[in-house]
Amino acid sequence: MSTAGKVIKCKAAVLWEIKKPFSIEEVEVAPPKAHEVRIKMVASGICRSDDHVVSGALVTPLPIILGHEAAGIVESIGEGVTTVKPGDKVIPLFTPQCGKCNVCKHPQGNFCLKNDLSKPRGFMQDGTTRFVCRGNPIHHFISTSTFSQYTVVDETAVVKVDAAAPLEKVCLIGC
Repeated sequence: MSTAGKVIKCKAAVLWEIKKPFSIEEVEVAPPKAHEVRIKMVASGICRSDDHVVSGALVTPLPIILGHEAAGIVESIGEGVTTVKPGDKVIPLFTPQCGKCNVCKHPQGNFCLKNDLSKPRGFMQDGTTRFVCRGNPIHHFISTSTFSQYTVVDETAVVKVDAAAPLEKVCLIGC
């Protein structure tokens, strides 16, 4: 049974308060909108950046699903997505690459103006989230939110990897 175009219920590690443990919760993950990709996460590492949020050293809106070094398989795509298709192995990128802004066009740039790093807002590009838990919207972490069984990212924040790539190893490339 296909889940494309439908809300998926899955488990995620939600951070409700700083300096508190993650809470494993059932969350609803909306289907991808135009130019978005929903990924079934297979492997995810934990990074010092995640700990910076938990400790309060990096301020983000709460509640939030953290995680940004991961790998998974494309579950479904929104309208207009051309770079990946369902079934592709992928790595989410916390530094999206739109390919259109001045930074992306510069040969030494990789800090796309569409990123959510300098002032984390916790939203998709349209200003909304794709996660809901207990009736509350849950914020995204730097375009990725990989501490969930499924996540939704902008097409500019995902890269296809070789079909033979071991996801439990390539997940570390994303950081």
